[in-house]
Amino acid sequence: MSDIVYSSHVSLTGIEQLIWKNRVILINSDDKSNAKTDEYKKLFNKYKHEINERDLIWFIIKEDDVITNYPTRLSTNFIKRTKANYPIEKHPVLLIGKDGGIKTKSKKFDIDILFNEVDVMPMRQQEMSRQK
Repeated sequence: MSDIVYSSHVSLTGIEQLIWKNRVILINSDDKSNAKTDEYKKLFNKYKHEINERDLIWFIIKEDDVITNYPTRLSTNFIKRTKANYPIEKHPVLLIGKDGGIKTKSKKFDIDILFNEVDVMPMRQQEMSRQK
């Protein structure tokens, strides 16, 4: 992952603050039992290196709570703003590119599909060629 410095003094109010720095996985979870959420977290932990390598920040939104790998604070209106700006009620899994555009909409979470989607992006192709 690139050496991006996030200010611990500024809360993240919206995804647009990550444009040109990170790709984003948004998951809207209605998981009352936490089983799916725990599964997501285990996968994100298992693939931590791959996530970092792809400059991915992920957010699992559960009603009024957010679980994320974002390294600093989220503003109190982050959830409200995210739900207003992205169709996560209709498509619970979104992949957002570094340009801020929605690249994938899905009803099911599949980390392999998301990685494949990222890896075919032109910007990611450039990043991979520089890493060789």
